[in-house]
Amino acid sequence: MIVRLLPLLLLCATCKPEFPPNIVLIMADDMGYETLGVNGGLSYETPYLDSLALHGMRFTQAFSTPLCPPSRVKLMTGKYSFRNYIGFGLLAPTEQTFAHLLHDAGYMTGIAGKWQLYGNAWQRELAGRSGSTPKEAGFEEFALWQYTELGSRYKSPMIHYSGQEPKIFHNEYGPDLFTDYIEGFFNRHQDRSFFLYFPMALPHDPFLPPPGHPDFDELDGNYIFGYALCNLQISI
Repeated sequence: MIVRLLPLLLLCATCKPEFPPNIVLIMADDMGYETLGVNGGLSYETPYLDSLALHGMRFTQAFSTPLCPPSRVKLMTGKYSFRNYIGFGLLAPTEQTFAHLLHDAGYMTGIAGKWQLYGNAWQRELAGRSGSTPKEAGFEEFALWQYTELGSRYKSPMIHYSGQEPKIFHNEYGPDLFTDYIEGFFNRHQDRSFFLYFPMALPHDPFLPPPGHPDFDELDGNYIFGYALCNLQISI
């Protein structure tokens, strides 16, 4: 997926001089610092990410919450969690995000990937309020997993596109659909400055085989649930 986006990222970097630079922010979900080869990791091969790091600018003196929704809320608002927290999986509609700032500066704003900031019924009941819609958070266009509905994020994902109802895409692969959407976003808005935020579904568990793997066709809802439980038991 990153390989597919690299040429487009280079294209974004060579925007017309009369426009402010395009911005693409990619956030991997629950990926540790030690995973990348550029940081000394040996468990995985990450040559493309290593190349981005070696030829770009690195920020290594930063801190985040090691849990997916709070880390994304912190990144989007620029606040420590104790200053923006209203409940797990919730982003207060009153918070100003980087999307608001860029939209006010004239950018087209879009997001693809993982939302999980509106809150399910139980989270909203505990907090006594709902979280934010993508529009309330400053995004004009989106393709998101777990906005108002849960569903799968990998095989046969449930994805909510802006202006449409959430839909299950049978036998498709969520990360591929997100990348397709991002490519389309770049093409649709190439004549103006844009900001695209990509909070990835990967590599968060469940750790399931992707397309091309011999076990991919065997996956179904029960298999995914069982696989997630198996991983949970192993990690404990």
